[in-house]
Amino acid sequence: MHIYTGYFAKHGKHPRAVSIARGQPMAFDLPEILEFAPPRSLLAAYKSGRVGWEQYEVRYVDRLNLVAGDCAEGLLRDGMVLLCWEGPGKNCHRHLLASWLQEYYHDVEELS
Repeated sequence: MHIYTGYFAKHGKHPRAVSIARGQPMAFDLPEILEFAPPRSLLAAYKSGRVGWEQYEVRYVDRLNLVAGDCAEGLLRDGMVLLCWEGPGKNCHRHLLASWLQEYYHDVEELS
C-alpha cells in the first residue's frame, strides 16, 4: 500500500484527499481521519510556546501509538493523500505521521 501526504492549499482538490487535521478550509468538505490529528490541547500548547517541538513530537507519537496503533491499517486506503495545513519545510504532524506509518505500515511519500 502506498500513502501520500500533502497540504490543503496545494492538494485539497485531489480526489483521494483526506484531512488529518482538527479542521479544514471552509472550501473543502473532505473525509477526516481524526485518529491521526493532534489533540487540541497539544496544538494549543505548541502554538503558545508552552511545549517545544521535541516535546510535541514525543507526545504526538505516543498518541499515535495509543489511539491509532491498533486501527491504523483499517483507516488507510491505497493511494490516499493525507492532508493538513502546513506547507513544506515546516514542523508538522503529517511528517511525524509519515515516519510512523513508514516504520510500521506503508510506503509514504510527500506530494511535490
